[in-house]
Amino acid sequence: MRALFLFFALWEAHEIGHIIAWRIYGVKAKGIMLNFWKPLGLGVVFDSDRTMLPINQQIKATMAGPISSVLIGMLALPIDPVFAKCSIFFGALNLIPFKGSDGWTIAKTSGKEFV
Repeated sequence: MRALFLFFALWEAHEIGHIIAWRIYGVKAKGIMLNFWKPLGLGVVFDSDRTMLPINQQIKATMAGPISSVLIGMLALPIDPVFAKCSIFFGALNLIPFKGSDGWTIAKTSGKEFV
């Protein structure tokens, strides 16, 4: 049960980081999606087209998820070391450009696609 709670808490914190950043740039989110039928079917559902923003804003908002994961992990370290380490690991892992990750989105947005 603890593992399930950790997963959802980490995922929510990560996605809320994205939502806050996109809001700063004027893009509204409909909500957060969890799709068990699609690999890495986790993410934010948007009201408007976020690709209309300048590339640097798209990259910053995409990085906000992993950054929020790392920051929350650092803050949680004295309270719950297991949660903190998982959060930091999850944030760092998500910056690696594998298909479906934020790192992949950043690479595609910047014009550097990886296989």
